Amino acid sequence: MSRARCIAPGSKFSRGFGKWLLAALLAALPFQASWAAEARNVLLLISDNHTRPDLGCYGHPQLRTPSLDALAAGGTRFANAYATTPSCGPSRAVIYTGLLTHYNGQYTHPHAPHNGVLADDVTTVFDLLKRGGYRTALLGKGAFGARQGQYEFDLFDSSVQRDMSAATARAETFIREAGEKPFFIVLASHDPHPSDRPIAARRKSGKQPPRQLDPDTVVVPPHLPDRPDVRESLTEYYELIEQMDVGFGEALEMLRRVEKAENTLVMFFSDQGAPYPNGGYSHYEPGVAVPMIVSSPKARKRGVVSEAMVSLADVTPTVLDWTGVAPPPYKLHGRSLLPILEQESPSGWDSVVLSHVMHEVTMYYPMRTIRDRRYKLIWNINYRTPWADASEVTRRAPWAETWRGGRGDKFIGQRSIEKYLWREPIELYDLEADPLELVNLADDPSHAELRLALSNKLLARLRETGDNWLERYQLPMPGEKVKIGEMSPPGYSPPRRGKGEQ
Repeated sequence: MSRARCIAPGSKFSRGFGKWLLAALLAALPFQASWAAEARNVLLLISDNHTRPDLGCYGHPQLRTPSLDALAAGGTRFANAYATTPSCGPSRAVIYTGLLTHYNGQYTHPHAPHNGVLADDVTTVFDLLKRGGYRTALLGKGAFGARQGQYEFDLFDSSVQRDMSAATARAETFIREAGEKPFFIVLASHDPHPSDRPIAARRKSGKQPPRQLDPDTVVVPPHLPDRPDVRESLTEYYELIEQMDVGFGEALEMLRRVEKAENTLVMFFSDQGAPYPNGGYSHYEPGVAVPMIVSSPKARKRGVVSEAMVSLADVTPTVLDWTGVAPPPYKLHGRSLLPILEQESPSGWDSVVLSHVMHEVTMYYPMRTIRDRRYKLIWNINYRTPWADASEVTRRAPWAETWRGGRGDKFIGQRSIEKYLWREPIELYDLEADPLELVNLADDPSHAELRLALSNKLLARLRETGDNWLERYQLPMPGEKVKIGEMSPPGYSPPRRGKGEQ
């Protein structure tokens, strides 16, 4: 340990040292002022279980979301953004690490009894930025599983996840206390995840939405059945979207009030699609198609609608690019969005790869998917077991009777219950001709060449991103039988990282 030398006050050395110190401080002032002016802050706004079309700026005919519409008008709205896993805990792990689920280690929810945590060699964006001199805060929904040294925030408060006004107030205090030190703040709302409380009960208690919607007039998307109980659930979901928009509007106004809007990157997105059958918790479009808006104060072109195919794995690389903080020693699975914010149709952004393991420990159903501009190929690795929706879906009012068979239902929306529960090992859909993903083309001879090309592209990406499921499962190619119960041949899977027990 070094020790400070005692300098006698008034000595010749003391006077000389004092002049040197004063000169050094004065010389440093312009640099410090420049650093403060150029410090780049980040504000993430995250909604919960929110499907892409359900915002005014994405064309919903009924919803009023002026705050996020304005953010899109002043930034870039991504028309093809995807959650890589349709489960909030694992999805947030992807968001905060830039790594797909099969690699980052949080395969399921963190809370009991699921116990999902990140792999011990993975570092979160919070910790990277904190090491880089940032103050970090997560206010709202956490859903993260961590080991020691991961998610070491300066401030964390999950009690405000249904109250963005309170979260914004805490964020403002946090920013003002930081002074000129840069900040990374996440405001993670639990809205619009519905609770399915009866409308009468919601009207009498709790925070009231900006306006009350009529269940008889709400828009029912085509992948859901049009029934009174479904309409009642959608009413709450839509009201919570408008409530979320008000809260995020307050956060954006706060950013202007503290005079940080001109050096803060703002990103809004959802962690996954809405929690309804035929979408939520699966790789069908309503489960993984999410809204995403990015507003950079450095962008010259505003109101851009980007056709780039992006995913939530791109969030961490974007934040690191914006802040200039060094990435971790391993390769991230996403890319920075900053270079394409002002481009409507950037080249090289034509597909996304999605990876899911399970939502809850009782829902082990690994899926690997590639989605390009027109087609989607889903590999259902555990297809011999029935699909299991989240317990919150199967137990609540809109769906309980359907699952028990009390209604005699044969369909969920336009998909048969039989096909919903028992899926093929490979699903291939033409999203242009079949947006509801009802006609599986995987075994259609006229699509064999397409299936082969997509399969090879998916397989290459899984190897590149360290998917060790390939040790025991082989992606079936056109005309091949599914190989069950045998190890993959040498070289088929990527090498394991580390020297864990075999």
